[in-house]
Amino acid sequence: MPRIDTVQSFQKLIGTAFDIDFDSKLLSIESMRCSLVSRSHKMADRYCRFRLLEGAIGIYLNENCGGNLEMGQRFHRIVKNQNHYGLFCHDLSLPLHDIAIWLENTNYGQQAA
Repeated sequence: MPRIDTVQSFQKLIGTAFDIDFDSKLLSIESMRCSLVSRSHKMADRYCRFRLLEGAIGIYLNENCGGNLEMGQRFHRIVKNQNHYGLFCHDLSLPLHDIAIWLENTNYGQQAA
């Protein structure tokens, strides 16, 4: 068995490399959403940025299943196209970012009854 200081050094190394915090904490849906959008701004890799924004928008849409149908359909068209995951000749995080900003600006997360 490795010693605790060895495990902690691995946690620190992994945390730094993948922007992961191993400390336990209670997260709200809103803080999770904001964290995903915030982390997406820091990512240089298009795929990672895309996936973080996908998660943030998914949270918005799951919270408000009766929300804006047009934005939901636009999101699903982008995410469901398998070519988007392999090609990335265009930065597809940009349209997802636009959707996330629109949702934030319209307080979409606050509209759930």
